[in-house]
Amino acid sequence: MNSWIVQANPQKWLIDWFLDEYIKANPNHEDWWLIEKQYLKDISPGDCVYVWKAKSEPPHNKDKAKDYFLRLKSIARTRLVAGIFAIGEIRTFPKPWRAPLWNDERFRKYRIGCPWKKLTPEDYWVLCTYTENRARNPLLQETIWEKLGQSTKTDLGRFKNGRRGRKLVKLESGEADVINSLLANRKP
Repeated sequence: MNSWIVQANPQKWLIDWFLDEYIKANPNHEDWWLIEKQYLKDISPGDCVYVWKAKSEPPHNKDKAKDYFLRLKSIARTRLVAGIFAIGEIRTFPKPWRAPLWNDERFRKYRIGCPWKKLTPEDYWVLCTYTENRARNPLLQETIWEKLGQSTKTDLGRFKNGRRGRKLVKLESGEADVINSLLANRKP
């Protein structure tokens, strides 16, 4: 079994709000994530995926920014933070992109823009479910970098510098072990 990490940027996807509101009310919800072609043979159902929230300014859309800050205040978070906000499980083998997967209310509420308009049949995706919601007690990036070191020679370090967006990046087993040990000491 492999471990993966994927980034959600608050200027495009309000992941902590989505987790704290939508996923809390719909815990069996399936979501989709893009994957790099180089990983097509490596990813399979049952793999673990860590959902990383980027340390970024909130959306430029004034209405969504106002709602987003109200949401942060409601969960007692006043500063912008980055780190692991959820853990998920891959549910499917990779599938080629054919058409928009969903165009429902949750995307209009939590997403900024429509990124799938740029996708082609050359892009692949997988379905996943959120198995652990950490929106209220995320594993912060400072803790992870301190434990792993500031090395950019690991996939997690390259992920940090590359800002991969909604695409999964494969973690080395040692990186996943460090993240799991840090998560074991924290309540979700």
